[in-house]
Formats: sequence, structure tokens, C-alpha cells
Amino acid sequence: MVNVNNIHIFVIENPDVPYLEDLGMFDYFDYGHNVFIGLAIDSVRLKDELDGIWNYSSYVITDTKGIDKKYEHILETVLGYCGIEFGIDGILDMMLDEDVDLNRRFYLESVLYFKSNQKGKKINRIQLTIKHFDDFIHNFSEDIVSHEIISNNNDFSETIIIIETYLSDKEIDIKFNNFLIK
Repeated sequence: MVNVNNIHIFVIENPDVPYLEDLGMFDYFDYGHNVFIGLAIDSVRLKDELDGIWNYSSYVITDTKGIDKKYEHILETVLGYCGIEFGIDGILDMMLDEDVDLNRRFYLESVLYFKSNQKGKKINRIQLTIKHFDDFIHNFSEDIVSHEIISNNNDFSETIIIIETYLSDKEIDIKFNNFLIK
């Protein structure tokens, strides 16, 4: 699972579709009307591949208002793949389908977590001292909207970070308990 704020829709105008397909960086895409719309986890590597070569825009799946209405039909297939347009019951129904591929299941799980645990909550910005930063970030990627490392100790076993999360202070104490240094 990953935080939905890291799932992006890339709108690429005047695309070289075979080249973009061969990149292998989009988990799902559709194209037409001189545009390629792809779904991917936002990454520096992907943006490096696109920067300076393609005219593109990137949108978080929860806010696609800026995408031109003329691409709506193509966008609908991409949004349908990740499940952001469906309710919790609809997502669960899709996940129960044995034919759903692993990539789609990954997106559906992330969107389900967002809709059932985060939607409507405010984002909190909290400073924490944690142990085993890499494991912490990996284990709780769905709960961490963003993070900033403030400092590490000499052997990198303790890290002071600021995170943005939908979790409350109480939820943080419970969920991150094994990683928190108090």
C-alpha cells in the first residue's frame, strides 16, 4: 500500500506512445486525442524521464480538476483502474474478483485505505524521533503523506523527522509504537 497522495496521473501531450509504453513506469494508461494519460507512483526517476522531453502535467488522483475536460473519457478509464471514483463497497467488490491483477489490487488497497481511514481528516504535521527510519517509512507508507529528515545520529539508528499524516497523536502513539523513541 502507498499513500494516495503519492499516486499520480500524468497527462502527456503529443506523446510517443510506444516510447512511453516501453518506459515501463506506468502501471496503467490510456491514450487518444493526442494525449497519453498514465497512472504511476510519483518518483524522481519518472519525472527525470519526462522532464525536458515531454509536455506533461502531474495530478494527485484525489484532485484531477485541472485536467482538460476534452480528455474526460480517457481519464475515466485511468480513474476506474485505481478505484478512486468508486465507493468502499465497489472497491471491495473489485478486490474480491479473482482476475484482478496485482498492480490494480495495490492501487485498490491504497484507495480503500484512504477512503476508510483518511478521507475528510485534516493532515497533521508532527515531529518524531524514530529508530530504523527505512523500515519505518516502508512499513507505514500509506500513513505518511510526506516526510522531512531533520537529523540522524552517528550510526543512523535514530532519526528526527517531521511527517505529514492523517493520524492523530493518539493513533501515532499506538501505530508507530515500535519505532518511536520517547
